[in-house]
Amino acid sequence: MENHHEDDGRRFPRVVSTSPALHFSLPSAPLAWNGRLWWMERVEEKEVQLRPEIGESLVLTLAEFERLKGESALWMVGAATPSPMTPAVRQILLHASPRVHRVANARMIQMLAYARGEPTTASRRSVQRWWRAYQQAKVERECGFLGLLDRVAARGNRTERIEPASLQLLETALQAHYAAPQSKSATAVYRLYREQCAKQGLPPVSERTFYRVRAQFATNEVEAKRRGRRAAYTSQPFSWIDQTAPRHGERPFALAHLDHTKLDIILVSSLTGKPLDRPYATFLTDAYSRRILACYLTYDPPSYRSVMMALRICVQHHQRLPQECLVDRDPEFGSVYFETLLTWYGVTKKERPPAQPRVGSVVERLFGTTTTQFLHQLLGNTQASRHPRQMTREIDPRRLAVWTLERFSARLPEYVYEVYDQLDHPALSQSPREAFAQGMALAGMRLHRLIPYSEEFPILTCPTTRTGHAKLDASRGIVVNGLRYWNPLMRGASDTGRPVPVRYEPFNMGLVYAFVDGQWLTCTADTFLLVQGRSEREWELILSEWREPCLIQRDD
Repeated sequence: MENHHEDDGRRFPRVVSTSPALHFSLPSAPLAWNGRLWWMERVEEKEVQLRPEIGESLVLTLAEFERLKGESALWMVGAATPSPMTPAVRQILLHASPRVHRVANARMIQMLAYARGEPTTASRRSVQRWWRAYQQAKVERECGFLGLLDRVAARGNRTERIEPASLQLLETALQAHYAAPQSKSATAVYRLYREQCAKQGLPPVSERTFYRVRAQFATNEVEAKRRGRRAAYTSQPFSWIDQTAPRHGERPFALAHLDHTKLDIILVSSLTGKPLDRPYATFLTDAYSRRILACYLTYDPPSYRSVMMALRICVQHHQRLPQECLVDRDPEFGSVYFETLLTWYGVTKKERPPAQPRVGSVVERLFGTTTTQFLHQLLGNTQASRHPRQMTREIDPRRLAVWTLERFSARLPEYVYEVYDQLDHPALSQSPREAFAQGMALAGMRLHRLIPYSEEFPILTCPTTRTGHAKLDASRGIVVNGLRYWNPLMRGASDTGRPVPVRYEPFNMGLVYAFVDGQWLTCTADTFLLVQGRSEREWELILSEWREPCLIQRDD
């Protein structure tokens, strides 16, 4: 093996003898040999392991390594030296399998042993044939290693034996019958294909060939045509919003997921004890630590009110909001109140691609964990209703329901903030609370992101009515959502008789806020004892229960 480089003064580390075994201090610079760069991975008493740019590691005896070094066939180059490997050689090596690389390395070792006159396990004729191939590749490609790569994968006759017209008819049949909403089976499509071949006098392909072509034809687009794009979502390549950034953020409060779910439990009325409905829960969870930052429960379907209350709870507990908030494309996340609040406090809203729940797998997995670990342990859970034909009166969730919204609103946060928060998470190998504390210690407190939970913040998170105003009566106050509210400072106000801006607590009908004479006033409902702590949805359900006997009596 000839060497065409000029001696630039680089030297190998000397062998240091500290014990009966000899050891090299491994150099950080690569070695040039046979048109490729190599790195020394391991040096022992009798062996040296070299790792190439592409391919499997090669183990040489120490004597062989010293011989190559002495013949200047192997020399050290600078760490910034470009690779002598040409693009054509690189492509050939990249397309060779690990098995092919291992076989070529074994052949290289046999050739080196034969050159030293040592016995080899391969026949003399095989070694000579490898040597000729090595020299030919060195002349043609400037890399003799290519001549040692076997070409077993290229063997065989790959000439297409199918009639072009028959193959074209097969592709037409697959497009017309298989990639269609009727979702015909492959057997039926093959039968139709054979009938068309018989009509046109063409030889059909065998059933085995048909299924092979069908497997190549069944792409994600074909599955979407057969079963719809949602059914084809499972076979679609996984996609992230930004693959260059950490998927779950690099610290707590860097990225949070916000979403809703309808819980699998039926609650009862706190007044009548009758079953009402399944509640909705809104979760705001930190992607980095998997810690639940906020949880809110309500009868109301997902709306911007639930979103605003979740952000309020987050500030109430942690005095800060996440830097980025990942949401889906539901209308409540596009409301002007939600986006105004995020803009006010410098929070970036990121939207998940439509119909791709895997992007929000952090919060979606949380819904399932909450259901299995918590809800399925309570009376009134809806597991039995999944199989309505098997459900009897003894296991009917509506007959077993005992939890009111008030009691359940106290128990769910206990599970979320105390139990789940201290259980080991499988993706973290520690609890969310520990991961959160560790992340905050590494990233710092970031005091500039703190948000005081003052009177201003709750008002900003409150929605307004459809018109946004209510007419002020100096003696009776204002009417919001059908209820009358009053504050003593309204008497004698200069805004009497004019519409004033109002905001109301969506989950506490006992209070509203009115902007009167340049300040926000907290107004109390006339029926405070009845509506205190009740949401709009719960109050509507209670009113419908009260109206029901009246309607029955009126019909009688």
